[in-house]
Amino acid sequence: MKFTIFFIFGLILTDLYAPVHLYAKTISVNSTDDCIEIALENNQNIKLYEERLKGAKAQILEATSTALPHISFQGLYTRLGNNTGFPLGQDSTGGEPVRIKMTPDGNWTAKLTLDQVIYSGGKVGAALHGAKYYRLAADRELDATRQGIILQALRAYYLVLLAKQLVHVNEESLQQVEASLEDMKHRRDKGVASDFDVLRAEVETANTKPGLIRANNDLTLSLAQLKLVLGLDPLDEVNISGELGYIPLIITLEEAIQSALDNRPEIEGIEANIEGMKSIEKFSRSGLMPQINLQANYQWSKDDLKFTDEESEFKWRNSWNINGIVSLNLFDGLETFAKMKKAKADTREVEYQRELLINGIKLEVESSYANLENAMELIHAQEKSVEQAAEGWEIAQVSLRQGLMTLLEANDTRLALTLARTYQAQAYHDYMVARAELRRAMGTLDDPQ
Repeated sequence: MKFTIFFIFGLILTDLYAPVHLYAKTISVNSTDDCIEIALENNQNIKLYEERLKGAKAQILEATSTALPHISFQGLYTRLGNNTGFPLGQDSTGGEPVRIKMTPDGNWTAKLTLDQVIYSGGKVGAALHGAKYYRLAADRELDATRQGIILQALRAYYLVLLAKQLVHVNEESLQQVEASLEDMKHRRDKGVASDFDVLRAEVETANTKPGLIRANNDLTLSLAQLKLVLGLDPLDEVNISGELGYIPLIITLEEAIQSALDNRPEIEGIEANIEGMKSIEKFSRSGLMPQINLQANYQWSKDDLKFTDEESEFKWRNSWNINGIVSLNLFDGLETFAKMKKAKADTREVEYQRELLINGIKLEVESSYANLENAMELIHAQEKSVEQAAEGWEIAQVSLRQGLMTLLEANDTRLALTLARTYQAQAYHDYMVARAELRRAMGTLDDPQ
């Protein structure tokens, strides 16, 4: 028994103090589609807006219920205390006076009621109309949130790809200086290079290593940022594949602006809000109109009152009635007027917000379009620069071996190649980010690329 207890206790301690990495997951992100899928699946904002959309759908059902008949049931039992009745005089024996009860001691009632709105002055229609547009606004808000999350995920993913590319560039640079160092040592052994030349090559190698260290650190930080955006555990291991490239996006500025006006969910959402505010205006105006309702009642009742011994107790009696009810608010202290005025002001406020939103979206498209064009120009410029720098490095290596160039001059060409490749990777990154931002500004980021 003691052995069993100690064994179980040991298992618990082992589980508590087990290495945390045993519970980490390995997740592969091989494309932008994988990145987007993981982000949308794990993001809490998506779940929040999905619940809000469910609430909007429920409001439609709630508004619909006001136009449908309402049926209710009521059961009631009443018991009277001290119900002595009325004295009618004494009996023939001269005893207690004879009393008669006009009200029962116990009364049972069951009632079924049906209420139906016949005319509400437009209140029911306005409520239903407003609920539908509230649902549409919530749906568009969810779409906008999705596109925002996709953009965040793509930015983080492209940043990781850039960091990986810069690690590769710095690794190549380090390999080049290490190869130059070995070559310089061989040349010294042959007597065609001095110890000073070897020393300079060693210094250049040491100076190149910090760049690789910083690049690896940037990769670690970008991976941590990607995990955060994707909603992953910081201890999860993420395997990233893919590379930065050039995916053309052929469109004019005018076409991009028109696409934004047609597709941005925020515009459709705020227009739905305007329609919803107009429904509130109609709803408040209904307070000035007559209200017509139909009410039908069917009632069962019984009691324990009887006037003769032969009369049976607890006999059910039923009755029914139908009522047409017309009500009109003659004066409510200007409450309805105040509600109408406020609803109209709220509608105008949202209309002004729509104009501000449209102007902001146009500016966003223009800015993203300019960034995309700038990134495209940088890509074309850096392609030529990398080609020339690579050719210069090849010439420098040959010239260095032939003694036609100093080590310092050769290192300058290597640094130029490293810098050109760094700028090229940055240009591809900026282009892909600008491309994603323009598609987000156009409202098409969640469409197939």
